[in-house]
Amino acid sequence: MATKRKAADADDGPSSSKKSRITAHSDAQALVKAILAKPDTYPILDNDDTVRRELVKLVEYARDLEENLESALQAGLAPKTMTPEQLAVAVEKLRKTDGDDDV
Repeated sequence: MATKRKAADADDGPSSSKKSRITAHSDAQALVKAILAKPDTYPILDNDDTVRRELVKLVEYARDLEENLESALQAGLAPKTMTPEQLAVAVEKLRKTDGDDDV
């Protein structure tokens, strides 16, 4: 009996396009982290071309995040939003299951 082989393009991890998007945005993620670490003192470069490239990286990253969120919403993978009333009901249910009335 012949041994079955795994398809050559099959992948156990994230898709290669997802991997490349993650890698492509690593610069933007590092930039976000650096800016948020020191928002008041982060150095603004004098070189317009460099600033423009950094802004484009951030915008591309933001757009990809928006697209990922939209895909997740369409697939029903994003968390549902709750009204304050729905949230209060959910909290009350958790209190009852925990047996903790002090929360």
